[in-house]
Amino acid sequence: GTTLKLNGGIISTFMPMSDVDWKIKRAKAIPGPGEYEPRDVSSTAGATFGEFTPKTTIEILQDRAASIPGPGQYDKGMPRARPKLEQLAPIFRVPDKHLEYITDELKKNKLSRSRANSRT
Repeated sequence: GTTLKLNGGIISTFMPMSDVDWKIKRAKAIPGPGEYEPRDVSSTAGATFGEFTPKTTIEILQDRAASIPGPGQYDKGMPRARPKLEQLAPIFRVPDKHLEYITDELKKNKLSRSRANSRT
């Protein structure tokens, strides 16, 4: 014989609510137009919706200018000059042969660029 039992448990028949069902349930819980009494406004002058006044363009520019340092007020001085290739070569241990090649290529590039600019 077999060890399997033919009569097993019941598979669940639960049906979860769909998106539409949730929306219907929510709509039933919210009162419709005319189904409630709004609060009376106690003031006779009317209700205020806020007292915020946005900044004008001039005020925005003034705030921006106040946060930017003026001439001579920068924390850092002028930027330092970039070191020359010859100064960097010993630091990065570039062989002289390579340094000469790079220097020659840079000179060629400058010449071709200056010739191209002089034609325009």
